[in-house]
Amino acid sequence: MFLKLNKAVFALLVALVMFGCREYNLYRYEPVTLDILGGSLVVAAEGSYGQNYSYDGKEYADFSNPYTLLFMLSMPYEHDIAGLRITNIDLTGDESGKTISLEDTQSDRVNDPRKRTDPKAEARTVIAAVGGLTSEKFSYESYVLTATVVVLGKDGTEKKEEISVLLKTSFTKQKRSDWFDKYMSV
Repeated sequence: MFLKLNKAVFALLVALVMFGCREYNLYRYEPVTLDILGGSLVVAAEGSYGQNYSYDGKEYADFSNPYTLLFMLSMPYEHDIAGLRITNIDLTGDESGKTISLEDTQSDRVNDPRKRTDPKAEARTVIAAVGGLTSEKFSYESYVLTATVVVLGKDGTEKKEEISVLLKTSFTKQKRSDWFDKYMSV
């Protein structure tokens, strides 16, 4: 009897979660990690959620344009860094061959987790970003990204390295319940 009751409760929960089900089309990119100048750099293209819409009686939402290109550097404590600059940023479409040149970006905001949240941290972090990659100039395809990474030292020195990475597409679909998302949100 207990097992039958559990099955009934489980079936009810599944039915409630599926009520108001929305399909999400996630047009993502795989992040790329590389060792650079004594640290680790992650390059990622992050999209954003668009407006909800209906098509053929079904509910949808997309995670896509506009994208932001993030350069996240983790540098061990023996390197005294003051910031990160990314220059000469070019994206060349793998299918289209179209090249997009982006503005240089710099961040002087170096995070030190030892001072705030994690006394055992092994690295400082800094993130530089280039945003506004909209559908007018940026289509959903794999891109070869080339750029110059400049790590700024506190003593005024600059260490540079040229990078070339492949940002591969990673399209997936998910189904979520609007009702469940609404009541479980903070």
